[in-house]
Amino acid sequence: MSSSGKVSPPNVRFIRLMCTGRLDPEFVMKGFQSGADGVVILGCHPGDCHYKEGNYNTLRRVYLLRRMLSQFGIEEKRVRLEWISACEAEKFVDTLHDMVRTVKELGPLGKGVTGDFGR
Repeated sequence: MSSSGKVSPPNVRFIRLMCTGRLDPEFVMKGFQSGADGVVILGCHPGDCHYKEGNYNTLRRVYLLRRMLSQFGIEEKRVRLEWISACEAEKFVDTLHDMVRTVKELGPLGKGVTGDFGR
């Protein structure tokens, strides 16, 4: 719950990492293979990373990941990267609700997915 009383959507599952720089694109792929219809990656603002360059590495990986997912017919909007600090609870909750809305508009994953990747 944020300071404004907003609550995270109930259909969101959290996977915590020490740093988004530790995010292996395979984690996102596995999420989709396991039934996720969208993935939100939340990290420290650029320049605020405790691990120095973790979020810059993430930015590059997510760019490549989106290009790879498009090869499987998965829309770019299904993966969202946001920079949110620990003190931005309202932005955190708003981002999750916005992603849930986006995924609902896109519909379930698999509709129009090509190759062996779809569920």
